[in-house]
Amino acid sequence: MPEMPSDRSLLAHFSALEDPRCTIKQRHRLNDMIAIAITGVLCGADGWPSVSG
Repeated sequence: MPEMPSDRSLLAHFSALEDPRCTIKQRHRLNDMIAIAITGVLCGADGWPSVSG
């Protein structure tokens, strides 16, 4: 059986991602955006308008 990493949080998993957005237009942290997107999808959202609305 593969060994599980010691830190199993979802946001820790995505923390290694580089943010491709232009720094001038960043209003929110990438991890916050990922958390919002995942939560929205789990609640039935099927696109950004559903997540933000």
